[in-house]
Amino acid sequence: MKSEFAKGVSSSRTPFVTGAMLTPSFGTGPNPTLVQRIAVWMFGLVFIGSGLLFLPLAAATRDVEQSWIGAWVTTLIAVLFILGGIRVFRNGFRKRVEAEQQP
Repeated sequence: MKSEFAKGVSSSRTPFVTGAMLTPSFGTGPNPTLVQRIAVWMFGLVFIGSGLLFLPLAAATRDVEQSWIGAWVTTLIAVLFILGGIRVFRNGFRKRVEAEQQP
């Protein structure tokens, strides 16, 4: 028995079934615009900055609370933020496209 929502709606017209809703491309393809590249740079810098701000928290955790495990966990979080930020930041640069070899 179909629900009230599904009556008269074919599966080919619902956006939940199509692959377009599962993999959004935002209309850019492999060549994002300059504005999108700048936005990626800014997100990367935010992640790098937040990771750098976590490092003094690790020292404070070690000194004030005398917790080495807490300091290691906080340092791990900081390093992951920094590495993730570097990866996101690098995605804002153009990729090198190698020319195809002509036989």
